[in-house]
Amino acid sequence: MTYLWYENQSLIMKLYINSNSKKNKIAGIYQDNIKINIIATPIKKRANKCLIKFLSEIFKVSKNNIILEKGEFYKYKQIRINQPKTIPLDIKNLIL
Repeated sequence: MTYLWYENQSLIMKLYINSNSKKNKIAGIYQDNIKINIIATPIKKRANKCLIKFLSEIFKVSKNNIILEKGEFYKYKQIRINQPKTIPLDIKNLIL
């Protein structure tokens, strides 16, 4: 599974972001990345901010614990979540 792994107490995820969607949600796997639909447009980093807010809510961590490591201006991103409090069911289902 190359789209999700642990490094010390951090969860690292490779993501494909589909911006300007109707709803924020985890949409499955796309080209060996976790596909996430985001309602925000990619203008002025709105999609990145919306993504970080969405991930902070579903992983139950503060926004400061989420780091955008790669892909600031691209659909393909790598995110680090420091000390996630929970793993959402949608992510667990992708692992199984």
